[in-house]
Amino acid sequence: MDGREIPGYYFETKKYFKILPNHVAPRGAKYSEANVKEAKIESRKRKRAAAQEITQRRQLVQRARLLSSPLAGGIGLARETGPGHYPLRRLDAQSKAYGLGLEEKTYEQLSQDQYRKFTEADLVHQFAVDKSTSAVLLSYGRRLYISFPARVDTELELLEVAQTDIASVNISRTRTVILTTTGGGNRAPEVHLVHLLDPRFTTLHRPIVSDRATVFTSQDPFVNDSMWGNAPTAPNPFMASNSTDLIAVGGPQGMTLLTLDGSNSWQCEATLQTSSAILALDWLSPTTLAAGLRNSSVMLWDSRSRGHTARLQHPGAVFGLKRADQESRLVVCGLRNSMALYDLRMVRDSPSASQPRAKHGSKQARSPASAPVFAFSYANEHHLSRGFDVCPDAGLVAAADRDNVVQLYSLHTGDSIKRHGQAEGTCADDGPRFLEGAELTHRLERKPQSDIRCVRFIEDVLGRWKVLANKDRRIVQYSW
Repeated sequence: MDGREIPGYYFETKKYFKILPNHVAPRGAKYSEANVKEAKIESRKRKRAAAQEITQRRQLVQRARLLSSPLAGGIGLARETGPGHYPLRRLDAQSKAYGLGLEEKTYEQLSQDQYRKFTEADLVHQFAVDKSTSAVLLSYGRRLYISFPARVDTELELLEVAQTDIASVNISRTRTVILTTTGGGNRAPEVHLVHLLDPRFTTLHRPIVSDRATVFTSQDPFVNDSMWGNAPTAPNPFMASNSTDLIAVGGPQGMTLLTLDGSNSWQCEATLQTSSAILALDWLSPTTLAAGLRNSSVMLWDSRSRGHTARLQHPGAVFGLKRADQESRLVVCGLRNSMALYDLRMVRDSPSASQPRAKHGSKQARSPASAPVFAFSYANEHHLSRGFDVCPDAGLVAAADRDNVVQLYSLHTGDSIKRHGQAEGTCADDGPRFLEGAELTHRLERKPQSDIRCVRFIEDVLGRWKVLANKDRRIVQYSW
């Protein structure tokens, strides 16, 4: 047997094994269609990594051992540049050591005695943390609540009620809460702006907001698409705390900029028109904004010239985009199992990317994907609502994958560090498995679970970084 591919059979250990359909294969079957597909994908990944390693070994010149030897008196580049430039392997080792020590704990949880108004169907979908007071904003359906950890004797305070479900929650440096809704039916998506009071004046008997919320309603004719609410908001983090806010909101056909004028009233301005929906926004510098689109492209917009350009092409639809350790480097997360680090200073087409076919009736094909600095081993084929965040200080990337668990990666090398939890219905060794009998009944009758739509890095008072993620009715943290 020479191992030639035969339809319906899988060759392994010098034998051919019949591939069983998913609905026929017993639980834990090794040669089911799903498991064989996963095995082929992993095999291609290993072969591609081995070929890349051989190519790099042939192309790179090995560093002379004399340059790093203490007997040579420290000759070489390190002597010229000084000891402040740490090698990449040292930074990567620090990030991996920190990420491996993170353990899952409960950060905020709804207590049955304290929060009797909530039902089992009330799941946390979005949240945000106020750095000034450590207050936590929690969204349950159409309601937004605020919880102060210092107030152990009070219930959650209702902050805002929207007409449709809440899609995203953010807090700017000036403590302005930005809330977007999904829309639907005859309701248009909305953006709510609520300003929180100074923490010095926030007590048990005083209001926590300065005034009623300012509401902007989408005037887009495609309100049923509800993509305005699903796209994130991006307050400029480089603005000083005593300056005016600059908030970008993505939409199905472009971007809107919200600014606060001298009379403390919000102004809405349409600044960017796109042919595809904007699903991700992040500020790379005080004047440069990056936008990720559904058509897999990444655009850059300049607030000074109001100009824009399409800079990158990702393999899949972009739903997450964050600045890395420099303003020219960014991590892009998208569909089709694609998450990669790009450098805007050296953008080029990927040599392995083939030109995709144009759709039926379309005159143009999509541009080939750009070549990244490196790609992450990220698994998410078609879920748009998955949390994702980057922490340049800790050198970590956190992303929720297709199994609805949080995966940590190294920002310096892209290596996988730790996987927090294993989703039910999957097996770490045998791939997907099928539920039947009593186990299937248990899965159907169990309490509802929410997707991990929000993942955030926060810094505590001691300067330690932790990862927060929504999980059912509570928020979990991954910390030391």
